[in-house]
Amino acid sequence: RALLFAERELGRFDHVIGHSMGGAATVLALSWGLHAERAVVLAAPSSIEGVMARFRAFVGLPDPCAPLLLEEMNRLVGLDPRGLHIAHLAQALRQPALVMHDPTDAEVPFAESEAIAAHWSTATLRAVDGVGHRRILRDDAIVAEIVGFVGAPAQSAVRTYGR
Repeated sequence: RALLFAERELGRFDHVIGHSMGGAATVLALSWGLHAERAVVLAAPSSIEGVMARFRAFVGLPDPCAPLLLEEMNRLVGLDPRGLHIAHLAQALRQPALVMHDPTDAEVPFAESEAIAAHWSTATLRAVDGVGHRRILRDDAIVAEIVGFVGAPAQSAVRTYGR
């Protein structure tokens, strides 16, 4: 919703880049009509219900509490996580996409990006080793590849990242 609001306020985007849940939000917004010529999705989950299951396991929440957690998320966000299958939403997208993920990511399994790329006919999946879940955002070679993919001059990319 925030991306769609930003588009209304600022105009169409040339490119959109999202990391982790931001990557899932990017796919969701594109499926809702966000305009972008190209998209980059980094280490994103393919299912919000899967994210919630990993969260439950991480905090030790008993299985019988799972429906309550999902219902509360639905109440707070206004979207049922059981229906947010990011990979399936990607099926309708037609803009070129670069999906990047470290196969050793300990927070979001690589299979999640594999699922997104498999459903997005114009996506390219790129495994990037040794950057984990967060360093993928700061790796110079990855940033350069993203800049090359979106076709932005390097100088404008530097300003975009706030450096």
